[in-house]
Amino acid sequence: MAIERIMKQSWFVMGHRNPDADAICAAIGHASYLRATGDLDAVAARCGEVPPRVKIVLEQAGLEPPVLVDDVRPTAGSICRKTVVAVRQDDTFLMAYRLMVDHGIRAVPVLNNGGEVRGLLHFLDLLQLLLPPATDGRNVKLLHASLENIGATLGASDYCGAAPPSDEEGLIMMVGASSQDTIGRRLEAAREEGVDSKYLVICGDRPFVHKQALDYGARALLVTGGYKPDEEIVCQAKEKGIIILCSPHDTATTVKLALCARKVRNIISDDFMALASNEVVSRFSRKVASSPQDLFPVVEVATRRLMGVFSKSDLVDPPRTLLSLVDHNEFSQAVKGVEEAKVVEIL
Repeated sequence: MAIERIMKQSWFVMGHRNPDADAICAAIGHASYLRATGDLDAVAARCGEVPPRVKIVLEQAGLEPPVLVDDVRPTAGSICRKTVVAVRQDDTFLMAYRLMVDHGIRAVPVLNNGGEVRGLLHFLDLLQLLLPPATDGRNVKLLHASLENIGATLGASDYCGAAPPSDEEGLIMMVGASSQDTIGRRLEAAREEGVDSKYLVICGDRPFVHKQALDYGARALLVTGGYKPDEEIVCQAKEKGIIILCSPHDTATTVKLALCARKVRNIISDDFMALASNEVVSRFSRKVASSPQDLFPVVEVATRRLMGVFSKSDLVDPPRTLLSLVDHNEFSQAVKGVEEAKVVEIL
């Protein structure tokens, strides 16, 4: 998912603080001249309220007052990149992975359904899914996902048995590649432990494994290699409420893809830094520079809806507001933040 908002660099034509008729009329006139000569981004502005007498002059001339601009310092909103690749919290890992690979990026913001930032997802997070730090014990076999998402991620061509639910649940994967006796012992041990109803049994065209999975009351049977179970197995699964998914992939590929059926929300952390669009760069630059975070979401004030993102390198030479100063030439009388803007001309 890409979010695109285009925001041009601001160019304000403005007079001194506490503007009088000269300051406001000069801003309007010079901005109009600049636009007429090709500088279409020039906007008349003011850094103070319009005096009552000047309002009358503008009304009689049929002119709108210049926009009020009280601070021209670069902000998070002015330096961030507005074209953003983002994922939703309910997207699967596979969807996020493909998006990041397609765009050649290492981190993306994660949004809820309202477009608000919930966290950040890094490529390393996805790598740890496939290469967990601990490779022994049951943890490596656990899969927290919905059977519906597993089927969608695998591109399952057919559902047999009960309908796969959309709710996420904790499943224990077991590949049925051993002998009939060994598989039976493993399922019997699961029954004695009381976790047989959480087992996701994965195998290819092995009818005896299909039957064992149903006899021991496994949560679901995942048949690989494009095979379909016998009709007797399908009928028995429907009676017992056991889900059967038919994967077109071989067993090894099926296991890898099933792991990618988890939702992004399960791995993101709320421990991240986001900046409001009106926060001033000079005030947060040190905090950002010392943060281990590499991507910084910029959000709308008060809503946390994503506006854009920036990285630390964007702080090296942030874009500055362009200023044409009219009716004065003293920074002490100019708009706040003039020393952090780019003064194009002084008239």
